[in-house]
Amino acid sequence: MATYPNDATVALDAFSTVGTKTYTTTGVEIEFPLPSTVSFSGEVIATIDGIVQDVSSYYLSNNNGSITFVAAPSADELILRTIDLPSRFRVTRKYPAVFYAHYSNTSATIIDSNTYLLNGVATTFSLPAPVLGSIGENQANSIFVTLSGVLQNPDSFTYPSATLGVNGIDLSVAPAVDEEEVDYANVTLEIRTLAAQVDSIGRFNDMRDRKPSNGFQLGRQFNVNKYATQSGYEKRRLMSRRGKRQYQLAYSNISGVEKQAIEDFYVSMNGEYETFTFDLTHINSTGTVRTRFNGPLQIQQVISGGTALTQNFYSVTINLMEDFD
Repeated sequence: MATYPNDATVALDAFSTVGTKTYTTTGVEIEFPLPSTVSFSGEVIATIDGIVQDVSSYYLSNNNGSITFVAAPSADELILRTIDLPSRFRVTRKYPAVFYAHYSNTSATIIDSNTYLLNGVATTFSLPAPVLGSIGENQANSIFVTLSGVLQNPDSFTYPSATLGVNGIDLSVAPAVDEEEVDYANVTLEIRTLAAQVDSIGRFNDMRDRKPSNGFQLGRQFNVNKYATQSGYEKRRLMSRRGKRQYQLAYSNISGVEKQAIEDFYVSMNGEYETFTFDLTHINSTGTVRTRFNGPLQIQQVISGGTALTQNFYSVTINLMEDFD
């Protein structure tokens, strides 16, 4: 079942495109050059086989000229699009910072002045950064080891390292580089660590990032059948013992981007026809309620500064009715 505001999402063409680059059959690669340099990860839209990826699934690298995925996309088609993102659509979120170290049997990797090369003997490797957790916690849970694209079980390594301490791990078995069943040209060891949470500037994705600006109205009504006689007496019959909650949400001076997200969701629900889940955290409450739209979507244009969605501003009011289908 659809959920509001989560599924009131932004169309990909809402923001101006700076550059586009397409990769095919990406394999186990995780770093990809961008079509243009960006300032923060929210200015990158990454689409893997038609599915837009969350900003938290990659981070900027190579002086903001590339992005590095936390996990290899292994995509038939990877499209990287850089956009011009106005400041009002920049959203600061907290993510665990992900750091990455890559080792191979073909080129040396230097970390903390130590040089590493997979040779079938070495078992000790540096971490790319300190891991999550304080003393006494199981910090090994914040370490992810991948050998030639295959994620390894936690018992495949020991942390802290006997040699490097908290700065490294010891593998139980050295990565093989010359056995017949191993492709000698593609032996890789990847170590990822989760560090403390950092503030990351993302982009406006859906209506979760835009609270009702004029507050909201909440009502509750029971279905009662009333009959009044000529003499003024009144008879009432309670048709249902379940009162229905009603919500009115008003958004003032929102841009065409947010207006389009709301309108697209309204259309996808066929107006009052479909029911959906309303997440009450959108109005600073808790829980969810099953609702449908009640009446038409009310849209009023406030001002227009051009043809782009980002240059037009509206006031939008929606009415929701609790539903017991």
